[in-house]
Amino acid sequence: PAPPAQPSPTATAAERRAPPSPRPEGAARYEELVSKELSFLSRGVELQGTLTMPAESEGKTFPSLLILHDFGPMSRDGLVTGSLGIALPVAVPIYELLAQEFARRGHVVFRYDKRTCVRGTGARCEYARAHVEGEREALASALEEDALQAFRVLQAQAQVERGKQRIFGHGHGATLALLVGASQGAQAIFLFAPSLAPLDEQLAYEASYSLELSKEAREREGDTAMGDLLARQVTALEQDLEEQGRVFKALRDGTLTGGAPALGMSASTWLGFMSQHERAQRSLVASKQLTLALYGGRDASRPAQHMRAMEHVLGAQQVRRLEDVTHNMLRVELESEAGPRLDERILESVTLFLKSQALSRDAKNL
Repeated sequence: PAPPAQPSPTATAAERRAPPSPRPEGAARYEELVSKELSFLSRGVELQGTLTMPAESEGKTFPSLLILHDFGPMSRDGLVTGSLGIALPVAVPIYELLAQEFARRGHVVFRYDKRTCVRGTGARCEYARAHVEGEREALASALEEDALQAFRVLQAQAQVERGKQRIFGHGHGATLALLVGASQGAQAIFLFAPSLAPLDEQLAYEASYSLELSKEAREREGDTAMGDLLARQVTALEQDLEEQGRVFKALRDGTLTGGAPALGMSASTWLGFMSQHERAQRSLVASKQLTLALYGGRDASRPAQHMRAMEHVLGAQQVRRLEDVTHNMLRVELESEAGPRLDERILESVTLFLKSQALSRDAKNL
């Protein structure tokens, strides 16, 4: 195969500054941040992104961090309105907030618009549908190539400290983080809501959970107009769950292949994602990178056995559960008046993990 194309970074002269953040007692933080636009080429299309770093960056270098998205048409800001079983009153830009918090802790952070963030998806992107249509049959590998090129363009920045390349992967982004991190020799990989379960099992669990929620709501509504609508929804979800089972069985049996339609995509698209997930699992087992896995206590899409499976691979010290945190990294306390917010324990867990790994290496060298 031909070698991958090298990224073509471009940055606008315009910069925008984020407001200073108060310094917590005893923690070293950068009060002011600066962001600039940065684009790169991947498989013939240009993807836009944002580089965020401490404003005091001239003449200095910092560890780098690449943020990789979950499934869906996600922009660089990562606007979310909820997750399985939880609806939010407003959209929250989780990747923008995450980038700012990592930058305040001394990182050069890059986040970019996902290839699937095209016009008509409601994700506030204006990319032409050709961005995704041209790679529909090989979407998994295209997203992986995008992540690889984003990593390379980040490493080309003058403010990046060599040897401290880090990746933060969310959901499906955790799969990409494992693959890109291993191929590019990243120093550390941080995974939020990763899963070792096969892709079809993940989807079946989420569909079953949604079905149970709808059944409970139907019981509460009783014989009302809303109850009738929910009854129809229950029937549709039951049919969808059965169809999922049939399709994935055919995919695994090899009786559904190529461009044949399968759950709104082609068979080859699903097979690409399934293969990618399996490669990431093998990469995790053989990984030489520092790896931390984080799970939210309110993440309905990741049952407890997913975390236990990860502990079996990484060890309990490299897997942590954050109570009251959703799949989208937001802290939601049902008995509190505080609104949903990015959970700072994510950043604290990463910091403590890196410190513990540094102390462990120092102790071995004594």
